[in-house]
Amino acid sequence: MSPKSRRRNAQQANAADESSSQKRAIGSLVLIVAILVVVAGLSFGISRYVLEQSKPNKDQTFALANTNYDKGDFVTAAALYKRYLEKFDADNVSVKIDYGYALFKTNKQEEGINVVKGVINADPQQAIAMYNLGGMYLEQGNTQEAVRWFKQCAASQLYPDIAARAQDILSKISANP
Repeated sequence: MSPKSRRRNAQQANAADESSSQKRAIGSLVLIVAILVVVAGLSFGISRYVLEQSKPNKDQTFALANTNYDKGDFVTAAALYKRYLEKFDADNVSVKIDYGYALFKTNKQEEGINVVKGVINADPQQAIAMYNLGGMYLEQGNTQEAVRWFKQCAASQLYPDIAARAQDILSKISANP
């Protein structure tokens, strides 16, 4: 075999090795993403199971839900808020709003939005729910819908502090179109 042939064969082998490495790297990345999706789904179920086994009372459930919400553990917070609503107080408006936002943050955006809209349907003057709904739509990048809800909130007579916060956001949105 001539030196040129050997060199050409070596180059082809190197190219094949690089291609195999790239394919393995892409395969590994796809596997990691798939595992993360499965773990996120299981995590919600595991959280619910652990909660049902420990059976926290009403005050413990509420405190744990708020602590996890504040820490940004929305999967656990959503499970705890759901438990609170199902077992203790199905009519608690602030828990419903927080439950809706926790769902929203766990990639159950439509479900979360619908929970908060349900609060507004039950009480059309519920400015805190309007404010949260505006924030959810803003996070989704749906500025038009966000502005709609922030305007309704800003018009609220019952919650002047929340109305003022909504007006501040509207001012910022209009200043940065």
